[in-house]
Amino acid sequence: MSSVVLPWVRGGERSIPGVDAGERLESYVSDAILPVVQFYLVPAFAWSLVALLLATTVGVRAPWARFVAAAVALLPTALLGLGIVTAADPGPQAEAYEVRSQWICAAVIAVLLLLLLAAVVALLRRVYWIYHWFVVMFLVGLGALHLVAIGLLAATLHSDVQVTGFAWLTGVGYILAGVFAAIGTRGAAALAEEDRCQP
Repeated sequence: MSSVVLPWVRGGERSIPGVDAGERLESYVSDAILPVVQFYLVPAFAWSLVALLLATTVGVRAPWARFVAAAVALLPTALLGLGIVTAADPGPQAEAYEVRSQWICAAVIAVLLLLLLAAVVALLRRVYWIYHWFVVMFLVGLGALHLVAIGLLAATLHSDVQVTGFAWLTGVGYILAGVFAAIGTRGAAALAEEDRCQP
C-alpha cells in the first residue's frame, strides 16, 4: 500500500504516490536527479512487485512446492529483463551523462537478473538455503536502497514540497519483510530437519 497508493511527496495541493514517483518527481528536484534516485524511483512499482513475488516463495521445502516457487520467481526475472531494456534505451534526446547513467543501471539490473536465475536453479536442485538467503538479502538490500534514495531525494526537493512518512515506511517494510523471511527460512529448515529425524 505504501509503495503504490499512499503519497510519497506532498506540497500544497500536490500529492504524488509511490507508483508515480519516477515519472512526476523530476520537476520538483532542484538539480538533475541523482543516478541512485533515478535507478530506484523510475521503476519503483516494479521493485515492489519483484519484492512481493519473491517474498511469497520463502520457506518452501515440499518437492512439488519448489516448482511452484520457481515459476513464481521467474515472473520477477521478466520484470528485471524489461528493466534492462528500458534502462539501456535512454532515448535520442539524452545527454552523454544520462546515457552513461542508464547503461550503469542496465548493468546492475543484469547482474541482479543473473543472480536471481542462479538462485532459482539452486532452488530447483534443492539447495534451498542459497535461494532463501538470496531472497532475504534482496529484500533487506532493497529496503536499504529505498531509504538511501528517499534520503537523497529529500535533500534535493524544492522547499515547497516534502517527503512524507509513507515514503520512509516502504523502505522499513522491505527490511521487515527480509527479517521475517529469514525467520521463516530458519523455521522451515528446522521443521524439515525434524521430519527427517522422525522414524
